[in-house]
Amino acid sequence: MNHLYPLLDKCRNCKSRCHSAFQNIKDDTLEEIDRLRSLVKFKTKNNLIFVHDDQPGYYCIRSGQLSLSIKSENSSKTVAFCGPSDFIGFSFSNNYFNLNLEAHALTDGEACFIPSTAIQNLKNYSTHLTNGIINKLNGFIQLQYSRIFSLEKLKAKNRVGSLLLTLCNKFGKSSSYGILIDIKIDRIVLAQMACTVPETFARILSELENENIIKREGRKLHILNQSKLQKFIAQ
Repeated sequence: MNHLYPLLDKCRNCKSRCHSAFQNIKDDTLEEIDRLRSLVKFKTKNNLIFVHDDQPGYYCIRSGQLSLSIKSENSSKTVAFCGPSDFIGFSFSNNYFNLNLEAHALTDGEACFIPSTAIQNLKNYSTHLTNGIINKLNGFIQLQYSRIFSLEKLKAKNRVGSLLLTLCNKFGKSSSYGILIDIKIDRIVLAQMACTVPETFARILSELENENIIKREGRKLHILNQSKLQKFIAQ
């Protein structure tokens, strides 16, 4: 269960806002969002619920990391990873997008919850907010179809390399070796996201390591050379 807490800080001062759906909106709209939003604190392995007090809504991630999975009757498949400034919410599970997503916490973190009715009212007079939300949500919707495309058009090594490059760009942090992919993900989930099996995924990681493109350090993975990784993907 995700409990709601009052917020003391301002949306305009949030470190994540410059990359979020709220980056270009005016001060008066930000002040209205401050009035409507609540803080949700999540712990590792928690699932975020998209309804509070019978009100469906959206989350703007402030800190922490989450995975998004498509749920069906018999399975659940991870399709994306989320971090600070990402915007996820109720629209994923309505009939228009035909998706039923679940957000699962990979680390402790915080998010702002905003009821969907409040967002809809604000969108009616803020073009910047509408565009920001559409861009953020569409990015996740497109992932479902790009993965279907990759199954048909790309080899396993291309898919694995593309996944590592995406994670590097989103969660990469400088390290003594190059760039550390700073996210805690099970290798089975990574293989699933690359549309392959764990054995093939492990073999391709070994190939990348032999070519001095990555370095594995326990469960940590460093990208040694992004240019070489891009060339590997293009092969």
